[in-house]
Amino acid sequence: MFRKTMRRKIWIALVALVVVFTLVVVIKTITYPWRAQLNVTPAARTNLDDNALATHLAEAVRFRTVSYEDAAENDVGELVALRDWLARTYPYTHQALKREIISHHSLLYTWQGQDPSLEPVIFLAHMDVVPVESDSEHNWTHPPFDGVITDGYIWGRGTLDMKAILVGIMEAVEHEVVAGHRPKRTIMLAFGHDEEVGGRNGAANIVRLLKERGVHVQWVLDEGSAIVKGVFPGVQPPVALIGVAEKGYLTIDIVARAPGGHTSMPPYDTAVTRLARAITRLQENPFSGGIDGTVSEMFGALGQRLPFYTRVAIANPWLFAPFLNRILSVSPPLNAIMRTTIAPTMLVGSRKDNVLPSEARATVNLRIHPRDTVESVLTHVRSLFADDPDIRVEPAPGWSINNNPSGISSTNSSGYAIVERTAREIFPDAIVSPYLVIAATDSRHYSEIAKDSYRFGPFLLNADDLDRPHGINERVSVEGFANLVRFYIRLMENTDG
Repeated sequence: MFRKTMRRKIWIALVALVVVFTLVVVIKTITYPWRAQLNVTPAARTNLDDNALATHLAEAVRFRTVSYEDAAENDVGELVALRDWLARTYPYTHQALKREIISHHSLLYTWQGQDPSLEPVIFLAHMDVVPVESDSEHNWTHPPFDGVITDGYIWGRGTLDMKAILVGIMEAVEHEVVAGHRPKRTIMLAFGHDEEVGGRNGAANIVRLLKERGVHVQWVLDEGSAIVKGVFPGVQPPVALIGVAEKGYLTIDIVARAPGGHTSMPPYDTAVTRLARAITRLQENPFSGGIDGTVSEMFGALGQRLPFYTRVAIANPWLFAPFLNRILSVSPPLNAIMRTTIAPTMLVGSRKDNVLPSEARATVNLRIHPRDTVESVLTHVRSLFADDPDIRVEPAPGWSINNNPSGISSTNSSGYAIVERTAREIFPDAIVSPYLVIAATDSRHYSEIAKDSYRFGPFLLNADDLDRPHGINERVSVEGFANLVRFYIRLMENTDG
């Protein structure tokens, strides 16, 4: 009788514990600070000539404004030609706005506002593009610099990164100037010429000039994210990602040493095998990940569109964090926003097939999460080889060790509200969410003069489009580019508000 009573009490206690446990999980899920979507009326569709817009973007693509790591390889004549094309194509903009040429090739336009007491805003773009690998050109559906318009798309290097935004901004300003609009707040357009190699001569010098003039900016808007569909598991609507921060950037060399010699008598251990083990060790010891900061805000904005089990996991990290981290880390785009990433990119060994090198080198690119710093990343990597005197870790030649993650811009500011409202008005089906940008942009240079920096490219990308920037078959749809122009037109109007 006693044992039966005890068993009954234990079962009651276990049931009570499960009930309490379940209630805690459910209550935390319900009361989690999910970010509500801004309720706005879709903007009236601006009447534009989509084909003319596409033609202009295609023309801009044909200028081979390629930035190489070795500046001696750059054809600066292409930058001059693009600048002259902008002046011819947008004459009213060049009459109404003041244009300055910075560092020989970057452009700064000032559209003077009616109220000088209001701090200006700056719309950023860059004129340069990355090279096309010579052995990949045959894989392009259309030659990368031909600017072909077909099948509803404009094809070519730079259509996504980022001549669509450059040309889109100019189309929007031209439209507004012709319509007689004069902004209340001064609007600046800043177009760097070397963003793809760090922006040290373009954006950095534009900021230096504005700083000398005592200009302080309310917010800037740059590239860095887009409207994505099919990227977040279980989320059907497109998601407009507004970047409020960007990851840091560091390139390191891992150098392995060993006695060299002739390949006819190879030892078991060589510089190459030591380097291979070092890369494997690095890959097997990733940086810690997690849903915090901006990433937490992002999932909070996705909120009710997420499957219920995902919402439960996000709202209860004390219980589900390890499980959620493992699941999300399988997706490269989601893994990248959760941690500092490691990407071995270049290998150098012997210069001859029958010579054992005395030194083998791997170049590794790391994108640094805001929870880390350049110094903490170097410390982590070096600690992996502390017991191996034949492995050396050092920043790659020419790379600055000061490229820490950017500051995090407010999601409660007027700047974020304006970008969010405009996105909702032009793309009413989209969920708008804060985002951690995984690439580097010119906007990081503007932190010295701007309260907030936001990063958003207003075009729709499917999951299979994410590899197109810097990759093969870069393209943007004709309709998508027209909507990008509509976004900037509406953004300029909302900026007055």
